Formats: sequence, C-alpha cells, structure tokens
Amino acid sequence: MSELFELLTLTTQLQLNVKLPIEIEAEKLLSDFQAVSSRFSGQLHSIKEHHDGGWKSIGLVTSGGKVEEDRHMNKVGLPYIPTAALEFCPYIKELLDELPAEKKRVRFLSLEANKEIRWHCDGTGSIDRIVKSSSSRFHIPVITSPKVEFKICHNTCQWEAGNMYYGDFSFPHRVKNNWDKRRIHLVVDLIPNDNLRALFPSSFLRNEYKRFILRKLCKKVYGRYWLKFQKDNAQKLMSEKQ
Repeated sequence: MSELFELLTLTTQLQLNVKLPIEIEAEKLLSDFQAVSSRFSGQLHSIKEHHDGGWKSIGLVTSGGKVEEDRHMNKVGLPYIPTAALEFCPYIKELLDELPAEKKRVRFLSLEANKEIRWHCDGTGSIDRIVKSSSSRFHIPVITSPKVEFKICHNTCQWEAGNMYYGDFSFPHRVKNNWDKRRIHLVVDLIPNDNLRALFPSSFLRNEYKRFILRKLCKKVYGRYWLKFQKDNAQKLMSEKQ
C-alpha cells in the first residue's frame, strides 16, 4: 500500500532522481572500496530510528576527519576534512577533484542483506536554486542489485553500478535490501552551484517550483506518518515486554 506522500508525487508525476552524464570507472571504484573495507569495519548510522540495524558508513571526508563520524558539520562543529580511509582511494580522490563543486561529506554507505532504511527525510538538501540549500546529495552505486528496493516518494530508483545519480532526499525516501548481499553506495554531498546544475536536464531544473510546493506538502504528510510509526512501534515494544 502506498503512503500518502508517494501518491502526491505520483499524481503530479514529480521527478526526484536524475542520472548524470559523468563517466565512472566501476572496477576502480570497487577496488577502492575493497581496500577501505578490508581495513575499516564501518559504523552504524547515527540516527538509529531510521533503520533496523544494518545501515553503516565508512567516512572518507567527515566533520573533524574521523572515519566513524557520519553526522553533519552543524552537529559536530568541525570542518570537513579527509579521513585516513581516503588514503586508500586513489580513484575516488581523482573523481572528487573532477566534480565541479565544493565537497562536504563523502562516505561509503552499506545496507546489509535483508535489512531496511525506513522512510525518512534529510533536511532541506537539494540542487534546486529556490531552496538556497548548502548541500545536495549524489550516489554512485558500487555493489547493488535489482532486488534492492529504493524509493524517493513514488520514484523507484533503479540505480546501477558505475553511474552517478542525484536524488532529492529532502523528500521521504527508503531502501529495502531484499538481496542476499550487502548493497554499497559511494555518497557525496556537494555544495550546489551553476556548474553542477549544468549537468542536469533542463526539463528537471524547470520543475524546481513544483518540487518546492510538493516538498512542503510531503514533509507535512510525512510528519504525521512518522508520529504514527513511533506510536505503533512503542505499543509493539510494550506488548513484547508483557
């Protein structure tokens, strides 16, 4: 059954994800990940209510430069700097240098087999100029499968390894890993600018006001969904204890 915020974007046919024309060398990216994952185990995502225990990060650029830190700078209070893990990623270093925007957090995010990331929203991060956001999020799948169910509202994100994608995660989104292996993405937060927007289809950019209106509606509806989820979850935990 679809949630109301999914129906809002479905009815209006709102596009919330885009494949970008940036070539990614998938084998080199995988090699960097293997070098990092053999040395660093990963840290459970700090917002624990948004997942069921299988969502982990390995920081390559973080607030304060610690590999295990996954929070924004406004939570930590330290500048974004490379971590020890980035030293094992020669290809990713080159890729970050080529991207036409200032970098913020850069992480490998993993989701274990048969685990899920629950519906949630990530602040106001967006490429849309009208939002005046200081961050926009880009994903490069490293290891994935069609069995992974990944949605931003009604948009089903069938993202493939070796490509770079933008998603507007200020809208509700979730991931269910129905696969028997870990799903791995390289996730890069960039400060929006016109050079970055030039990589997007003009048809997508023209709809920023439509996203502006529907973002407000979806967040309001999501707030009610989340309150109900928390209430239902609390009642479930109480019944399990009895």
